[in-house]
Amino acid sequence: MNRTPNLLAWSLAAVAAACTLVPAAGAQEPTPIDPDRGVINVSGTGSVEVPPDRVRIQFGVDVEAPTAREASTRNAELMEGVLAALRRQGGEDLDLKTVGFNVSPVYRRPAPNQASELQGYRVSNQVSAVFSEMDAIGDLLDAGLDAGANRVSGPVFLADATEDAEAEAFRMAVESARAQAMTVASALGVELGPVLRVTTNLGGSSPQPVAMAMLDAEQARARTPIEAGQSVITAQVTLQYRIIQ
Repeated sequence: MNRTPNLLAWSLAAVAAACTLVPAAGAQEPTPIDPDRGVINVSGTGSVEVPPDRVRIQFGVDVEAPTAREASTRNAELMEGVLAALRRQGGEDLDLKTVGFNVSPVYRRPAPNQASELQGYRVSNQVSAVFSEMDAIGDLLDAGLDAGANRVSGPVFLADATEDAEAEAFRMAVESARAQAMTVASALGVELGPVLRVTTNLGGSSPQPVAMAMLDAEQARARTPIEAGQSVITAQVTLQYRIIQ
């Protein structure tokens, strides 16, 4: 008996049933909602200059000697002199604190194929001085150098009353971002809707510090000129607007 027609009929029925359960190729699935569609993202920056009212300078004394005890003793003598000179120059306005003390071995550079040889020890002591007499910064630097400081970093200028400047910087940043958003919306022929997302960032910068290291006595004789300049408060704002078509 020839069963080919029945097999063919069964196969066609199975294909027809499958077509009723599986979407046809090329059919469009519902597109999920993209939360980032229909928005404009803009960023704005605002900066305000603030006159500094304090300065921070670090004075250091580095001493090398054959033994750690000898280096430490000599370092302590020099640092005591530096602290006394800073206090005389800065008076009650000066805030001093130790920010670093280190003892480390010093090795002589070895010859080829030879081990390093211990040469001695280096003792480093650093103090931070915060000072508010902006016209006498150079005098404070010279006092520390004349007393024996051989490592100086700074000055770093600081400002306390920055709340108003920060608020103004944020206002400027928001206005800048809003103006950009309006320009983009106008070019696209759409209207701005509500703000959906806001991110902010606040930073600041002080005038470039003067850095000096291992100054000798001849360099220290000339009076050190220091100009405070202006600190800058910078605010950054990113706004996300909904687009109204």
